[in-house]
Amino acid sequence: MEKRGPRPRKTWSQHREHCPGGYDADDAKIRSAKPRAKPYKLTGGYRLYLLVKPGGSKLWKWSYTYGDKQKTMHFGIYPMVRLARARAKRDEARAQLGEGRDPGVVKRLLIEENLRASELTFEFVAREWHMNTKSSGRRSMPTTFCEASRGTYSRR
Repeated sequence: MEKRGPRPRKTWSQHREHCPGGYDADDAKIRSAKPRAKPYKLTGGYRLYLLVKPGGSKLWKWSYTYGDKQKTMHFGIYPMVRLARARAKRDEARAQLGEGRDPGVVKRLLIEENLRASELTFEFVAREWHMNTKSSGRRSMPTTFCEASRGTYSRR
């Protein structure tokens, strides 16, 4: 038997032809994706993929590496977040990663900031209503209740 050297590597186009289902998903493939017994992925390029679960839900996810750790970021559910929007979110996250910031942490901080802003808005409106009803002579909730509920509605 003759000794052979290592097998020649496949080119990217040969590898793409070999893999069933192709690599980059398009809108038609995503719409026609049916649930299977186990979850599977449809790739969208640059580590973006659509996870199709056995129950039929389709979730956009993006895997990335930050600080030698593998991380995953979620972009939303398929019918609400289309392919173009998922790719745009991925590009924004890649830009943040290029600037040296962890996109997952940036997203979490943005969500916390929005929650804090909405709580402050509610507290401001409630206090303004209380002051208006108090000054107009109408009967309003007791001041002690307002002060007690302050801890319930604001995070401090």
